[in-house]
Amino acid sequence: MAARLSLASRMDLAAVAEAAKAAGRLGIDTEFMSEGRYRALLCLVGVVVGDGWLARTLVQAAVNALTLPYFLTVWVLLYLDLRARKEPLDLNTLRADLQALEA
Repeated sequence: MAARLSLASRMDLAAVAEAAKAAGRLGIDTEFMSEGRYRALLCLVGVVVGDGWLARTLVQAAVNALTLPYFLTVWVLLYLDLRARKEPLDLNTLRADLQALEA
């Protein structure tokens, strides 16, 4: 049984504990966000109860391996776009900077 605890679907925590006790297995995965923060912020907790946890873990790892490069590419492109909009990054500025370095 895969139990999802979220704001969208609230499930009784006692039911998850009972299912874990009955199955004899409980898997917990946590994700933290620490960018721009002194202390990391807990943003996701994944709980797996029962059989099939290994298959689900392997599938999740494969999905992460396939999607992470695309996510990071989009993240870098958004960063570069915001930086280009914030700073005067155009050909005239680049030409002036290069001429200043040569002088």
